[in-house]
Amino acid sequence: MIELGTISIKDSASIVQARNKIRTLTGDLKFDSISVTRLATVTSEACRRMLTTGETSGIRVMLDKQGGMFGLVLLFTSGQNKAVPKILKTVFDDVEVSSTVDGLQSIKTFKFLPDPEFEPTRELVDREREMIGQLTLQELVKKLEQANIALQEANRKLQ
Repeated sequence: MIELGTISIKDSASIVQARNKIRTLTGDLKFDSISVTRLATVTSEACRRMLTTGETSGIRVMLDKQGGMFGLVLLFTSGQNKAVPKILKTVFDDVEVSSTVDGLQSIKTFKFLPDPEFEPTRELVDREREMIGQLTLQELVKKLEQANIALQEANRKLQ
């Protein structure tokens, strides 16, 4: 299994960010434009439904083989929401639902890549990891604000 990263789902803005990241990733993996749109749409809809549980959710993004062929794996973790798997089954080749020890719902999806001969290159993996790991503008602003507060406190202690 090749781990590409985790997309945190906290609010509506992060759902849009997740949709854009899945759209970019699936395009890079050579899915056709209809599949790219469907995968991005279903992923964002699943995230929206998971967010209604009030839990912070996330999507682990991976590449893995099933039956000798690579596919895209999305592992959703959230509070219980039985409607999510039904939506995901409309576009993914395989959907497995389980419960975690802390009472959350874990949904593992698998979608075969369009090229049965696909082998991930180091360049592709590095590029996708970087794209998935990019922070949203709101996350960057929050980190800057926290750093500014820490700097102000350090300056006050020096005075």
